[in-house]
Amino acid sequence: MKKNKRLEVKVGIYDTCITYVEHRDKSITVTTPYIQWTQSCSTGKLQFEKQRFTGKRAEKIKEFFDKNTLILDDENYNAPIDLTDVLNGEYRDLDS
Repeated sequence: MKKNKRLEVKVGIYDTCITYVEHRDKSITVTTPYIQWTQSCSTGKLQFEKQRFTGKRAEKIKEFFDKNTLILDDENYNAPIDLTDVLNGEYRDLDS
């Protein structure tokens, strides 16, 4: 059974969302919005990127959606972590 969840976000002038789909094999697909700017950087359009995650990274991402938040407290460092840091691989504790 697939699970679908979403987090409301604002990207530039757009009210949109980050979505998550959990697959039977426990991997997840996350769709994130971004703005693709033209060469002149004066106009842009809303685009979406899909990424698939497994293992510890997928479990951590699920926490954000379960708690319906973009920021979680990290017990290991007593500091907040941001969902975008986890999606972009900047949160290193999940690499081992």
